[in-house]
Amino acid sequence: MARLSCHAAAHMTRARPFAAIILAAGKGTRMKSDVHKVLHPIAGRAMLDHLLGIVDTLAPARKIVVVGAGREQVQALVEARGGELVVQDRQLGTAHAVRQAEANLAGFEGDVLILYGDVPLIEAETMAHMLTRLNAPDSPAAVVVGFRPADPQAYGRILAAPDGTIEKMVEYKDATPQERAVDLCNSGLMAARAEDLFALLARVGNDNAAGEYYLPDVVMLAGRDGRKSAVIEAEPWEMAGVNSRAELALVEAEWQRRRRLEAMADGVTLVAPDTVWFAHDTRIGRDTVILDTAGRLHVDEELMQELERVRDEAKPANVLLVVDAMTGQEAVNVALAFQERIAFDGVVMTKLDGDARGGAALSVKAVTGRPIKLISVGEKLDQLEYFHPDRMASRILGMGDV
Repeated sequence: MARLSCHAAAHMTRARPFAAIILAAGKGTRMKSDVHKVLHPIAGRAMLDHLLGIVDTLAPARKIVVVGAGREQVQALVEARGGELVVQDRQLGTAHAVRQAEANLAGFEGDVLILYGDVPLIEAETMAHMLTRLNAPDSPAAVVVGFRPADPQAYGRILAAPDGTIEKMVEYKDATPQERAVDLCNSGLMAARAEDLFALLARVGNDNAAGEYYLPDVVMLAGRDGRKSAVIEAEPWEMAGVNSRAELALVEAEWQRRRRLEAMADGVTLVAPDTVWFAHDTRIGRDTVILDTAGRLHVDEELMQELERVRDEAKPANVLLVVDAMTGQEAVNVALAFQERIAFDGVVMTKLDGDARGGAALSVKAVTGRPIKLISVGEKLDQLEYFHPDRMASRILGMGDV
């Protein structure tokens, strides 16, 4: 599908305002956690906060989050983001969940985006595309986001014509073998006009295998009224949902993969990209080189040659040596080895359990003559302009995990 740039999506002029309804009422049983599912972090930021931040780039008129149990955990975040909270006391399906926002949107004359709090990777461009397609000249009753995962699993299926007109939507439990063979899957995300949405939702029944009120039935009901709906497609990674710790790890890995690519595209050299983990608000200036010495107590010649090549090609403004989980003497040895070949501007050292590392830090500083930043494992590193701030073209790192 055609994509808008993030800048363009954030500055689109729309004839109609839009409201976002975010469904977050699932119990999150498979997470096995006392923490609400949508508060589990990706890159140090709650999934729900990721999503609300993306929605905010499109300037919504309203933001409504539908929750079930655990309202008290989510309320502060939603209110801080200028959103409204409504409760689905009984989990009777996605259509029933969306209906809980009807009173809040009484009289609202605009479009509605229906999103999911545990699908945090959706991009602003996709949301903007949903709204643009909804307001196209053919005026579909609803716009659904489909995707084609490598393994369709138990997702609902979308049967569509070549032009994207939806012919049928069916839940996996209710699908025939032929329908299950279709690889276009329903993400659950939808856009509709407020005046159409709630009128259609009032007609949704629960005559299905699960006895639930399904949101996709809106599309089929509109079709019976002679109105077509349309599907747009998104990348599978963007539609990835989180229902377990394993899926949380997969979404984290995808976020990190894309953030590394973004950093390198912006002029940052990552010598070993897979060893670099970003926090959500990490910022790195161009021509920065991030080195990796993980697991290398004795720095070998091949590594040194590679680092020298990177240094000579990238000509970084600053080089920082990160010494992780080493004893004092080991840290001194590594620092000296690097100093002979790769000039660096400062050293970041992590503390070992039961070791204040003060002596080790003093030793490294003494032999290198470089400033030291000592942090705990997992601690946020606050503003690396601590090292030679007068030479920084920009703030190299904000709050990031080292």
